[in-house]
Order: sequence, then structure tokens, then C-alpha cells
Amino acid sequence: MEILRKTGNSGQAITASKRCWLTGLTAAGIAGPVIFWLILLLAQSLYPGYDPAVASISRLIFGRYGWLQTVNFCLMTVFTVAFGTAVYIGIAKSKVGKLASELFIIMGLAQLLTAIFRVNQDPFAPKTIAYNIHNWVFLVTAAAFPFGALLLVPSLKLDKRWRAFAGFTIAAGITAMALGLYWVVAHPLAPQLINPWFGIYERILLSIPLVWMIVISSRLLWMIRH
Repeated sequence: MEILRKTGNSGQAITASKRCWLTGLTAAGIAGPVIFWLILLLAQSLYPGYDPAVASISRLIFGRYGWLQTVNFCLMTVFTVAFGTAVYIGIAKSKVGKLASELFIIMGLAQLLTAIFRVNQDPFAPKTIAYNIHNWVFLVTAAAFPFGALLLVPSLKLDKRWRAFAGFTIAAGITAMALGLYWVVAHPLAPQLINPWFGIYERILLSIPLVWMIVISSRLLWMIRH
């Protein structure tokens, strides 16, 4: 198999014994986003009065079934770290590519911090330290994906098997970066433009890296199996 003769960043052969390991890591990049959205849909359906168009995902940690979303964040940490490791082994071909995979791992670890440091249950209450940390972690997550995706592009272009995915990766990275910059720059100046639709905005921002993960993982898994 071709993927067993080429690695992402070291040029050394991936031994057959690592094939199953890489398969599992890659499969996490497909299963993770799907499981995340399924649990998210379940959690918000069990939250009386929750409006997904307006409310943030983080508010699902409150209420009788709040533990569902907490578990969801923790699971997504595992899946995203596994995906970042798969990118490191199977795709990254340079130090820049290695840095990209590390950013994906950071993105995953940030999910765990969002479960630990919670937002205020009362949105009008004074901001707590945990609330501020939660928001900073959100910004880290929003920045890690676009920079990671764009840094991975040179590795994709170097390999003819991945070249066709470079444009898709650039588009995903730039779109996510634009949405993130809007939150940092425009939202403080005109919060009334997005606050009534924050739930939709957050879900779109989150969908970009999750869809990209599924596409890239599916391609890598196909390469491993063929």
C-alpha cells in the first residue's frame, strides 16, 4: 500500500504494525463530528425553552441533562486530538505541516477547557474568571483551525494524492478565519447585529472545521485501505 511506504513528515516508511493505529486515529476524525452533533441535538431537545438560533452551545451544560454536553465536549477532545495525530503521521510533510497538526491537537484540548471553565448560567450576571477563561478558550479554538488548515496546505500541494484537497482546505480556513475575525472586531462594535442569531453563528463557525475533518479523514482512511 502506498501510504505504508510514505509518511507525513519524516520520509520514513510507516510499518504495517502502525496501520491499524493510524486507521483508528483517522476514523476518529469521522466519528467525532458525527457523535458531537448527535449528542448536541439530543441535549438541546431535552433542554426546555432552549432556542438553538439564539443560545450558545455552552449553555447546554446547565439543566437536568447538562452532563450530556459536558461529556460531549470531553469526547470531542479525544476525537480531535486523535485526528491531529493522524494528520501528523499521515499527511504532514514538513515542520510547517507538523505545526498544523499540533494546532489541531490544541483545538481539541481547548474543547476540554470549555467543559471545565463554564459560562455564567445567568447571562446578565457579572463575568466570572471561569466565564472569561471560557471565552478566551473559544477564541483559541476559533483561531487554531484556520491557521492549522492554511499551514497544512503546502503539505497537501506537495503530494499529488492530496493536491485536489488544497483548495477546499484554503476555502475552509479563510471562511473560518473571516467568521472568527468578525467576532473579535465587529461584534464589540455592533453586538446587536449578531446577538439575536448567535446560536446560528456559532453552529456555522463550528460546522466548518467539523465538515473539513470528516472530508480529510475520509480521504486519509481511503488511502490507508487502498
